[in-house]
Amino acid sequence: MDTGRKNATVESEVKLQVLVDIKVIEKYLATHGFRKVDECREKDIYFRHPCRDLALSDEAIRLRHRVCVNSGRHIVLTYKGPRENRGGVIKTRREIEAYLTPDNASPIIEILDKIGVSQLISFVKNRDIYRGNGLEASIDELKGIGYFLEVEAKEPHAIHLLDIIVRDLSSMATPIQETYLEICLKTGKCMEE
Repeated sequence: MDTGRKNATVESEVKLQVLVDIKVIEKYLATHGFRKVDECREKDIYFRHPCRDLALSDEAIRLRHRVCVNSGRHIVLTYKGPRENRGGVIKTRREIEAYLTPDNASPIIEILDKIGVSQLISFVKNRDIYRGNGLEASIDELKGIGYFLEVEAKEPHAIHLLDIIVRDLSSMATPIQETYLEICLKTGKCMEE
């Protein structure tokens, strides 16, 4: 893994709150060409900016500690830009990611703190990752809240499949626009461990 790489991408995804037993969603994914590739535990730490309200500009700064069964440990600092199409089901936004090492994560957090970028909230989720058809699907158990399905187009030709998945699962899962950060801040129920 190249821990020093930086990545700027545009993310196109849908998020659904699961209304049925999670096994039903797992079965849907399996019968539609997805295969499970990893199981992870993620701790997300979100930050506040000292001079701007990132919620008003629909931006976020996140540090994610991810420990996975197959792909190991990852620490990623991410800038999330404003959502581009807030009216529809598919959410598109720019992301810039920097992969950190255990050795440089603490100093980077300390640098952020010294310039006034302080921790806003942290929470934990378990994430099972599936891939298929140019898509990546994640079944997330957001601790303290419940289950969600996120499906992201990893290839441009797969974006149209997002609408099909939303339609197929309409009786089993509700599309939501809120981010996990917004859900956690609104409910106050997300858990740190």
